[in-house]
Amino acid sequence: MSSSPPNPSYFTKEETYIAISKLGKADFIKLQRIAKYCARNCPLDADDLLQEAFKRSFEGKRQWPKQVELIPFLLEVMRSIASTASKANQRNPEQQCFDIETIAERDHSDIGEEIERKQEYEKQIERLMKIFADDEDAQIIIQYLMDGTPRKEICKKLGITEATYASKRRLIRRRVDKDSSKGSDHES
Repeated sequence: MSSSPPNPSYFTKEETYIAISKLGKADFIKLQRIAKYCARNCPLDADDLLQEAFKRSFEGKRQWPKQVELIPFLLEVMRSIASTASKANQRNPEQQCFDIETIAERDHSDIGEEIERKQEYEKQIERLMKIFADDEDAQIIIQYLMDGTPRKEICKKLGITEATYASKRRLIRRRVDKDSSKGSDHES
């Protein structure tokens, strides 16, 4: 049986491998942060999730579209893997695995201001992602903004115009404002 010719709208497995192997330290830190976020409600830990995304990309199980930048592509692969693992875990709760070492580390970790700041930051990220659960473009823009990526670079990476970006930012601002006003109404 002969293999089909490569699809010209996707990078080959080799091209994907080369691009991932050329990622810098800052990119890996960004990917680890994204993996940590994606793994929060799934049985996989962040490192395993990131490695699984690489593996599926290298094997060609997930193909990288040429019109998408590498980081957003890997974000989507991790999100998909985490979602599938989470759904499988919910269907089979008796198969949940609990990492005793991780639990023990958490119980003996230093509790201080840094941990509280990180927890608050993670709560805010989770809240933002819930607000935009129906809008992946907004989620990706938010991730880039949290990483300090400049507007022009975000537009280039996502393949959108500055007008589209400005429109999406206004939408983000309106939804966050609306959600914030709901929160203050509930607290009163």
